[in-house]
Amino acid sequence: MGEVADLFGAVSATPFDFSGTLPGSCMGKTVHLIMESAATSLINGVCDTDMVAQMYPTPATVYSLAKQYRQRRFDMFADGLQDWIGVSETNLFGGHYKSVELKGSIAVQSLVRCANGTPAARVTGWAIERETSIPKQLILVNAGGEVCGLARSTEIRTNINRQYKLPKFAASGFLGYIRDYNPQTPYFVRSADDNRLSTETLRVTSSVPMAASN
Repeated sequence: MGEVADLFGAVSATPFDFSGTLPGSCMGKTVHLIMESAATSLINGVCDTDMVAQMYPTPATVYSLAKQYRQRRFDMFADGLQDWIGVSETNLFGGHYKSVELKGSIAVQSLVRCANGTPAARVTGWAIERETSIPKQLILVNAGGEVCGLARSTEIRTNINRQYKLPKFAASGFLGYIRDYNPQTPYFVRSADDNRLSTETLRVTSSVPMAASN
């Protein structure tokens, strides 16, 4: 049911019960997206307990197991997306860029912490290419082009789906993180899909206080 299913299955013998709360047709989709949200925080090396706690009541157990999975490149770490963070965007896909008419809006939603204790920002928003397709993932870069984090589609945004005539349950909403976040630094978004980066960028906006949380 998704990348993080095995990890959560390893820390709990009790299945997650959403029965009675959602129609059967969308229950599986909702659980999958919650798992993807948790996986996104783990790939970014961020301790976003609010996201992880949706799937398991003791996030510390998940973080401990995720550390082992990261080292062994299991599950959500198998594709190596975590290796993108900290490198120059020009080193991804051999420096291949392509115009995809990227549109969207990405903003800092709240402040969290990296696994090593440094500040991080949770970002949310939406993105679309050529007004017809949703990118698989986004990279978040600073003004120097260093990849500071990743975002993935994890939310059904009905208003965006209606506006662009996307499928009803399309996950057009994105969740991501900026590691080592500095509120005075400008950050930008590119889509990273089909072995290329978008030539277009979106600027990350912020609606949170300038000071990092403790």
